[in-house]
Amino acid sequence: MKKQLLLTFALLSGALTANADIDMYMGEQKLADNGTYTFNTITEDPINGGFIIDPHLSLLSTEDAMVNITARCTSGQKIQMCAGGQCENAPTVRKEDITLQANVKLDLRFEYIDNQVDDQSQLPKNITTVFTIEGDEELSYTLVMNSDGSGIQTIVDRDRNVAYANGELIYNLSKATTLTLCDTNGRVVLNTSVSGNGSVSLPNLAKGIYIYRIGHNAGKIVVR
Repeated sequence: MKKQLLLTFALLSGALTANADIDMYMGEQKLADNGTYTFNTITEDPINGGFIIDPHLSLLSTEDAMVNITARCTSGQKIQMCAGGQCENAPTVRKEDITLQANVKLDLRFEYIDNQVDDQSQLPKNITTVFTIEGDEELSYTLVMNSDGSGIQTIVDRDRNVAYANGELIYNLSKATTLTLCDTNGRVVLNTSVSGNGSVSLPNLAKGIYIYRIGHNAGKIVVR
């Protein structure tokens, strides 16, 4: 009887955890899943010199939950994220099995740090990072730091990740498939087989709206 009660309690606890709502915040602003956001506040690093861009990102869950967090800088710069553990500085930082406590914000301690420049005008523009939060559901957010107004609207879907930055179409796929990119007139500008993480060079892609198709799914990017 006791074993049965314990099993019932465990199943109920799992069901509650499965219903957890997880959100990302930038400061006090709650971000929308699949949304693209800009952050342009730059501060001087008083200790090491140079500059820091800190958008004050955090995660908040309605229930205790465990997630994997990936921050991938699609524009190629090194970004830093700690997320409750050891800080890592790389173009892609992944943190696995991160525990979220119910109604307690977890500070991701995400930053872009550049100690090699003397003037903030020398910082790279449009530092673009795609965040993927893997829990009971998968959430995605795109952050463009130090935007010059020519940023890219990135559409991120549940099972794939497509962005356009610095003349490259960047993808992050769970399986091999065909990627087709068309302009609004239906003209095919790209048709290729893709898998895993990678990119395709499209340096002369004109401004406008493009429709991509991956397998049976479709989305769009806006080049500005």
